[in-house]
Amino acid sequence: MALFSKFLAKLRGGTTAAADWDELRITLIEADLGANLSDELIARAKREKAENIEISLTTILRSVLTDMPRTLTTAIGRPTSVIVVGVNGTGKTTSVAKLMHVIKRSGDTVIVAAGDTFRAAAVEQLQTWGERAGVDVVAGKFQGDPASVRVDPQVDLTWNEAQPAPGIPLKGAVLRWSGVIVPKESGDYALSISFAGVAKLFVDDVPVAGEEKTKNPAQTITRSAGIPMKAGQPYRVRIEYLQGAGANSGRIQFGWRPPGGIEKALALASKADHIVLVLGITPGLEGEEMNGFSPEGFSHGDK
Repeated sequence: MALFSKFLAKLRGGTTAAADWDELRITLIEADLGANLSDELIARAKREKAENIEISLTTILRSVLTDMPRTLTTAIGRPTSVIVVGVNGTGKTTSVAKLMHVIKRSGDTVIVAAGDTFRAAAVEQLQTWGERAGVDVVAGKFQGDPASVRVDPQVDLTWNEAQPAPGIPLKGAVLRWSGVIVPKESGDYALSISFAGVAKLFVDDVPVAGEEKTKNPAQTITRSAGIPMKAGQPYRVRIEYLQGAGANSGRIQFGWRPPGGIEKALALASKADHIVLVLGITPGLEGEEMNGFSPEGFSHGDK
């Protein structure tokens, strides 16, 4: 009953409030008990006396838990296949890791096929667990014939219903961009990607940034990495992007900054007689709309 320990302590002490019941319901649903069972548990708890509540909740939970054997049924004379499916966040990857460990410990051989191509880093996580358990993990690569090919000198794409991008579908876009960076000077370069959906940034086929999925398909996040580079040496850069499921808009941008960029700018500015600062506040705000924005020294806005 560890799930209820904090709540039970409040109930026994007579300090429960409406917010506590709401918090308990959220906790139960997040524990995958489901809305109906969670509501049933809360309704029963509200009817019971404090001294009987733990026994009552335990009885309800035991009545819905399965009593089927938890041993793994295996095929005779042929390989046993186990398919793990489910929505994101339910513990599929961790469960597969536990399963491969149990099978390997039993003396049987096991191989894992990574078929999850929709959640960022799922394949990499399975490969990590496979290495720890000594199990081979088979995974495909981001490949296949592209629907279209184009040349872009830079990666800065935003599309939606009002602003479509040529050659890119409004929904379900899967994009890959590849190029080469040849530094003019040695040092630590800052590489970054901004994206809405799922994106990965690779340098010489090594993932360096990105991977996670934004909770809101329209939300843009930025992930950066510092990469040491040598002058004159080419570095292969690749970006893989998957638009958020059901999203009617997409965003992917790539940028990089050479070493000492800010320091050099400050050094030059310290020697200048006049400094002109070009500052973007937000891409969604035009200069004429900047009513009420009047810091000291600011005259007016324009496009």
